[in-house]
Amino acid sequence: GNHGRMVEKGEGYYLNNWDYITYHHMAQLCSQQSRISWHIPEDWYTILPVRHVNLLITHGDSCGGSDGVSSVKRAALKWSAAMQHSWDVLICGHFHNPAWFAVNDKWVSICGTVCSGDDFSLRVVKEQTPPSQRILVIKEGNYTIQVTDVRL
Repeated sequence: GNHGRMVEKGEGYYLNNWDYITYHHMAQLCSQQSRISWHIPEDWYTILPVRHVNLLITHGDSCGGSDGVSSVKRAALKWSAAMQHSWDVLICGHFHNPAWFAVNDKWVSICGTVCSGDDFSLRVVKEQTPPSQRILVIKEGNYTIQVTDVRL
């Protein structure tokens, strides 16, 4: 994402990032925990299969724009046609305000933030929502996803 970036946005900026370094450090600290596994992407996005659902996970800064839902809708439409990998649900953050909506046959989850009324939300996105994090529960069997926002 853009928060931990150590270099200007460009080729490979997601690898020159404090987030990336922190994930690898946490993975090393938890290496003796047999019940914990790590999936640390080497790109600006990852496709993570969970049961029967392919999750496209990205920070959200790659969606462009600053208007949240509209920016992510445009990106989802283009990525659904252009990406080689199939995905069902796009999960991102970046816009600091939660949303859940459909784009054609795909679902999109924009996650909230631990900040409330932060400068970016008010100045750029022009919205303010309570601090929250999203939990997605993907149930066995048919295509059922339960979405819960946890207020912090």
